[in-house]
Amino acid sequence: MELTGARWLLEIFNTLTEALRSIALIMLMFFLCAMMAYVIARALARRQQQSHAADVNDHTV
Repeated sequence: MELTGARWLLEIFNTLTEALRSIALIMLMFFLCAMMAYVIARALARRQQQSHAADVNDHTV
């Protein structure tokens, strides 16, 4: 196989597209993990706030 200028250009293009695809996949995975952590943190905060409100109501009654 002869490495001509067109073949080099094709190989460089393939390398760049694969690298960008990998970066996009990593960014997607990070975003999904961050979104899950945010949802879990919000759910825990809401649960803690509700239990605190229930405790306050129990003491005032």
